[in-house]
Amino acid sequence: MQLLNRAVRTLSVVLILAGVFGAPSAQAQTVQTPTEFFGFEIGTDGELARYPRVLEYLRHLESQTERLAYIPRGTTTDGHPYVLVTISSKENLDRLDRLIEINHRLADPRGLSEEDAGALAREGVPFYFLYATIHSTEVGNGQAIINIAHRLATEESSEINEILDNTVVLLVPSQNPDGQIRVIDHWYDTKDTRYNRVYPDLYHRYTGHDDNRDWFMFTQKETRLAIDIHRDYKPQVTHDMHQMGSRGARIFVPPFRDPYDPNIHPILIEGQAQIGMAMASALISDGKKGVVYNDQYDLWTPARQYMLYHGQPRILTEIASANLAAPYVNPNGPSQPLGPQETRWNFPVPYDSSVWRLQDIVEYGTIAVFAALENMAKYRTQWLENYYRVHRDWVTRNEAPHAFVISANQRDPFATYELLEILHFGEVEIHQSRQSFQADGVRYPEGSWVIQLAQPYGAFAKTMLEKQVYPDLRYYPGGPPIPPYDVTAHTLGLLMGVEVAQIENPVNADLELLDTISPVFKALPTRPNWAYVIKPSSNASFLAVSRLQAANIPIYRASDWFEVNGQEYAPGSWLITPTEETESILEAVATETGLVVQGIDNPIAVAGHRLQDSTRVGLWRAANNMPGGWMLWLFEQYELNHTVISSTDFEGELSEKYDVIVLPSGTSRRSIVQGLNPERHDETWRWAYGGRSRRMVEITSFC
Repeated sequence: MQLLNRAVRTLSVVLILAGVFGAPSAQAQTVQTPTEFFGFEIGTDGELARYPRVLEYLRHLESQTERLAYIPRGTTTDGHPYVLVTISSKENLDRLDRLIEINHRLADPRGLSEEDAGALAREGVPFYFLYATIHSTEVGNGQAIINIAHRLATEESSEINEILDNTVVLLVPSQNPDGQIRVIDHWYDTKDTRYNRVYPDLYHRYTGHDDNRDWFMFTQKETRLAIDIHRDYKPQVTHDMHQMGSRGARIFVPPFRDPYDPNIHPILIEGQAQIGMAMASALISDGKKGVVYNDQYDLWTPARQYMLYHGQPRILTEIASANLAAPYVNPNGPSQPLGPQETRWNFPVPYDSSVWRLQDIVEYGTIAVFAALENMAKYRTQWLENYYRVHRDWVTRNEAPHAFVISANQRDPFATYELLEILHFGEVEIHQSRQSFQADGVRYPEGSWVIQLAQPYGAFAKTMLEKQVYPDLRYYPGGPPIPPYDVTAHTLGLLMGVEVAQIENPVNADLELLDTISPVFKALPTRPNWAYVIKPSSNASFLAVSRLQAANIPIYRASDWFEVNGQEYAPGSWLITPTEETESILEAVATETGLVVQGIDNPIAVAGHRLQDSTRVGLWRAANNMPGGWMLWLFEQYELNHTVISSTDFEGELSEKYDVIVLPSGTSRRSIVQGLNPERHDETWRWAYGGRSRRMVEITSFC
């Protein structure tokens, strides 16, 4: 109930204040329309509502209606507000804590009878989690959110009242506020100039467009903030609003094309088809053309579909893009309609215009959302019953494999901790053995971890830990293979170098359910006479090296194998002068990460070299280079002494400024020499105009 209390605390304050100050009804004359508040109709060519103003408008709606509560949930990477808005009838918001409690009970139905589950489903209402602009250049959906919120908060109609009475909308106005601000500010900075282009750099500081591939590693703040909403509220459906290219269909709605991850429950497959078909029907009935389904997007990788392993259909809408906020006109001429012109079973009505506007995106997105909400409201009890059934089937699962075991004896305790933390953050139950045990004929030591699959989120555990076998899909029998839409494998153990055993038979062991996951700390040896030594097999060693270098402590790196007291050390092992400060730094890193530190008392002869003190690393991140963004994130996580450099920093004697310059994957000689085109980007982007390159080697070519 701690999560429950946190989820509703802000709401309770809002409702109390509303009672004290006598908040007016939704029909109050002081409620401003979006047009009145922003000064233009949402969807007008060339006009975009900025994120801070959107938040102001949502606060305005909260102050004037009893249907909406504005709940700050945290801050983003750049420190901007990450906000959730709950929208429903006053009666539902008054009992929101009880509705959340029902969702939590249905999500973990162990000990819950079918009769009691049915009673809870009849008492509760389904939650619809809606967010937009995780990809910040897909601006139209973020604008549609404004109209959706206004209509739900103010309209008096039988359709809206049915939605409000029978659903709770969890609305996040932007899943990437930092990018929204960058992109829209750049739009207005360059509007009506020859530099009028889409923001030319990463719109998220580290990930750029990759921010919706983080739903299985949870590296970014925004991802974790969204997962917190899943954990606290337990929604029944998640709708992720996107945009796609400009020349194809006008909107994609579910169902998805093959392949589907076999760990996705069939109820969820049918549920997303149910909502997708409701969307398609509403769009076509409203005269909206160019609707496609069962096309392009698959359901294979968890990198973008966390919700499908937590009892919810993933509703993806992909709407054709305009030129950001300007109209897109078919470059083939005004007589040529956009998109395919032949009907198919999954593409009933071609689009018949050569122009596509921001207003079209807003209208298509709004119709799709309300079609989904109407479906959830109409089948309120069914959605909650199915939510229960999905989790019931997992907690009562009794088939092979039964579990996964992660031995306490691992090459890298830090990677093991990170893997376990990912699973735990994704609400997977993890047990630890109190004594050694045997599973599938193998003996595992005390302290090993066991992940049973008969648990509410066993689907997430299974898909993250088992080895994937991507299906052999072909255009026709014997024909060429159909290319995957996205990544085809995501086995955490293989990705992170952790030994994970799939267990076919039930595990019989003395186990303890863990409330938290912490690194396994191994105490440092008594300060050695000659050197501390760290094996190179753990990423945590780089964190230690960064901190040691910052303290100007000498570090040596072996270039050959060596042996001490029967213990072999591989090339790349770190040898560190043993001082009191060294001990303090290494103990702190070992506590944080589980890094194993060993000691050598007697001097030995070993080939190697001394690291340069405070090695100066230059990171040429490059404009709009996602590997460069991820590398920047890694450098910061591991506290490397680095500087992000631009093309002009290559001038002069480089060795006076840097010991090494790192060029991320995707960097080419052309991108350095040519950079951004000065004719298209003003002086603000001079750092990326280009320069000269003497030599480049793609190091990954040799790996």
